[in-house]
This record gives sequence, C-alpha cells and structure tokens, in this order.
Amino acid sequence: MYGKIANAPSESVVVELLKTKCLPTLYYGLEACPISKKQYKSLNYVLHSTFRKIFKSKSQDIVNECMLMFNCPSAEETIHKRNLKFQSKYAATDNLLCFVCQMLCVPLC
Repeated sequence: MYGKIANAPSESVVVELLKTKCLPTLYYGLEACPISKKQYKSLNYVLHSTFRKIFKSKSQDIVNECMLMFNCPSAEETIHKRNLKFQSKYAATDNLLCFVCQMLCVPLC
C-alpha cells in the first residue's frame, strides 16, 4: 500500500489508511488463536517498521510517540481487546459447544 501512496499529502492520511485497511487484515482472526511472545514481537516489528517508514525515523522513541499520538496501540493491546470482545460475544451465546467449553474451563483462545 505504501508504495502506491508514497507521495500522500500527509502522514495522518497514511496512518489512517494503515489503521482502517491494513491492521484489520493483519489482526484478522488472531483473537481466536493462542499467540506466543515471539509472534507478538513479530507483529509489533511490522507495526513499528511501518511507522518508521511513514515518519522517516529510526528512533524508537519517535515511533512510540507517533503511535501514541495517532492512537495506534501495540499488537498485544489490540489483540487483547479483540480477544476480550470475542470471548464476551461467545460467553453469552446459547451455543452448546461454547457452554461445554465454559463448563470444562477450557479457554476460548
């Protein structure tokens, strides 16, 4: 995506495109899967590298500030929120499988 819009008028446009088009694809389905620390690290690397490229900076402090300023949380935070939403959605269902999993204390993710 970045190659097609490299001459975008502002960084905020690129970040919004990233948040609305790319990150949902990157995080798709991860709320239902167990994720290791290594996989979180890999997802965060993608996110931080993208911000480094957008803001043309190698400084991790600048990347962190930009992510904070544009309300773009880390992969752990995002996936954790999505996981809670996923679990609460299926905890209230009448689905027999979900009920059995809850009774057996088997986590949904």
